[in-house]
Amino acid sequence: MIAASSRILCLTAGVTLLTALRSSPATAQTGTRGEVDTAVVPQLDTVVVTPSRSATSIRTSAVAVSSVPGSFIRALPFRSVGDALSVVPGIAVIDASSLGGDPRIIARGFYGGGDTDYVPAEIDGVPIAALGSGAVDWTMLPPDAFSRLEVVRGATSYLHGDAALGGTLNELIPLSPAELSWRAAGGSYGVADGALNATHNLGDVAAGLAADYRSSNGYRIGENSTAGNLHAKIEKYGASSSIAGF
Repeated sequence: MIAASSRILCLTAGVTLLTALRSSPATAQTGTRGEVDTAVVPQLDTVVVTPSRSATSIRTSAVAVSSVPGSFIRALPFRSVGDALSVVPGIAVIDASSLGGDPRIIARGFYGGGDTDYVPAEIDGVPIAALGSGAVDWTMLPPDAFSRLEVVRGATSYLHGDAALGGTLNELIPLSPAELSWRAAGGSYGVADGALNATHNLGDVAAGLAADYRSSNGYRIGENSTAGNLHAKIEKYGASSSIAGF
């Protein structure tokens, strides 16, 4: 009798355990208090990423950067700064004008079709592209005013706006010692081109002035264009910093 009752007790415990295992999924589905509801989308904390820029040598840069000296641009017959980008690897330039000067930039396959430019332009880090469309007026950039062009290939939109998918162009105007240079050219179809660049230092203050004028009647009807620019910059140097305006 003792042995029989022990067997019955063991059997009853086994049935109770099996019943508990079978009932546990049903308990989870009913959403008992204290359990996590898997149907609710979890909300993560907000993560803010703040990019920053710093001066880096091209040789140690982790991104694709090309530097085009201003003397190289002035030595070749480029009609605009945008045309000069054709010498940069990874960038193709097509002209909407038959005589040049109205470029369309294609950077690593990104092409805006004239409605926008996926390589926004900056002067000393200040953007000049249209805020609404991101298009760049390349006639605003006199080729003789810049010491060099820095072109970053690849997406830099997190630093330079949502239009910088193909790269970024930055024109630098460091003021050199006293200098005076000018250029004049002309040709058929009413092409006229003139430029003047002058810089002067006075103690810890340096100033520069650059002006240019370009006009053309065009090869086709209704293609005439005229553009003129005047750029001025003044910079004051201190013991540990400097301030500039242009």
